[in-house]
Amino acid sequence: MVSLSKKHLGLLCSTILVFSPGCSSPARIPHELLSSAIRSEESSKPDRPLQIEESTEYEEPSEDSTTTEEYEPEAQAIEEDPAESATAIYSQLVGHYIHTSGAGAWNASFDLNPDGSFTGEFSDHDVDQMYYSSYSGKFSAPVQVDSNTYRVTLDEFNIDGTIGEQYTKDSMLCTTTTPPGLEKGASYTLYMAGTPVTALPSDFEALTYPLVNIRTNSTLPDPVFVSEELQRSFVQYDY
Repeated sequence: MVSLSKKHLGLLCSTILVFSPGCSSPARIPHELLSSAIRSEESSKPDRPLQIEESTEYEEPSEDSTTTEEYEPEAQAIEEDPAESATAIYSQLVGHYIHTSGAGAWNASFDLNPDGSFTGEFSDHDVDQMYYSSYSGKFSAPVQVDSNTYRVTLDEFNIDGTIGEQYTKDSMLCTTTTPPGLEKGASYTLYMAGTPVTALPSDFEALTYPLVNIRTNSTLPDPVFVSEELQRSFVQYDY
């Protein structure tokens, strides 16, 4: 709002109160006089500093603002590398494994490596001829069932030569054949050494005879691969 000095107010009031001759209403305030009075009053006012009213409203801190609280990252579960986990288990099982019935001159065997791969041989002699095969393969990463038992699958299995192929070796006729107890895709239960005998399946003795004697031991003395679907087993047997 514009304020006027007493001098200007008096002048304006005098002008307002003066009646023109012959008129029953007061004369209007001359426009030029009012404008002049306003300009004169405004120019006589001293400059005042700009005043900014402080806001009392609360403003939330922006995302970029820093706080004094320390950031603590959430703990993340460490995922194990399946290859490293498998190696840790198979490293405990490295050795020679054999499957035989104890009757006749036949056996199938393999030598297990720390990564679950193996190479092996099968042979069965019958008077003047022999059934034979050499092979290689690899078991899958073990899946733990309990503290003493794992499940594995024979992921890779290859027989050297052609099944049924015949050749002569040491003056004996040899026929390439499939070894018993090893088949690609077959599943196996791996029992670790130290497994309580009471935890073994009822047909375990029949499948591992004559290499494992569980009647005189309270725990399994050596690790064993058992395939219930193939009704075969391979026992660690270092000789």
